[in-house]
Amino acid sequence: MKKLLSGFCALALALGVAGCSGNSEDTLANAEKTVTGYFDAVQAGDVNQMDTYVVDDFYDPLGIYGIQGEIDDLLKDLDMGDSFDDEAREFVKNAVSGAITEYEITSSEMGEDNTVTVVVSAQGKDYQNVDLTSVESELYTYVENYATENADRLYQIMSEQGEDAMMEAMMQDLAGTMFDMMEETFLNSESSSLTINYELTQEDGTWLLNTGYIS
Repeated sequence: MKKLLSGFCALALALGVAGCSGNSEDTLANAEKTVTGYFDAVQAGDVNQMDTYVVDDFYDPLGIYGIQGEIDDLLKDLDMGDSFDDEAREFVKNAVSGAITEYEITSSEMGEDNTVTVVVSAQGKDYQNVDLTSVESELYTYVENYATENADRLYQIMSEQGEDAMMEAMMQDLAGTMFDMMEETFLNSESSSLTINYELTQEDGTWLLNTGYIS
């Protein structure tokens, strides 16, 4: 009888361990799906889709959200017409999609505090360190030349319709080139191999990216 009970206990323990292993594997697989979905959205340049895979105060180690945030603030502060807004959004999409050219999940593990850490090996750009100094100088020169060449027309618009109308007319003309120059600066920034460690937490049964750092 003791041998039989011992056998049942051993079997129960084995099944329990196997069950825990399966749950852990499912958890890691779901967390990895979140990371994959996020990076696929990055490569598509779809910031709205990226948002579905992160917590509200997600810390982005690549600086991608910084681009979106600055453009959002710009469009809130300025009313420069649909053409300007469209050029700005196209810039964001192209800059974001160029941030990561390829990626691979190399490992994932459970943490002790109900978190999952997923490590990603990627080829891409660290937008945190993009230097816009040179493009700012070029933009200033470009705008200055445009204003000189179009001074009469701009003055007429201002006289007839006001300063806001003049500024909108300028931005409609300048937006395409301005955002193209900025996009070129981001996409031509130095590319390197990155190892990115992401921590995920669970909200309402869904694994979301909480923070990350480049190692």
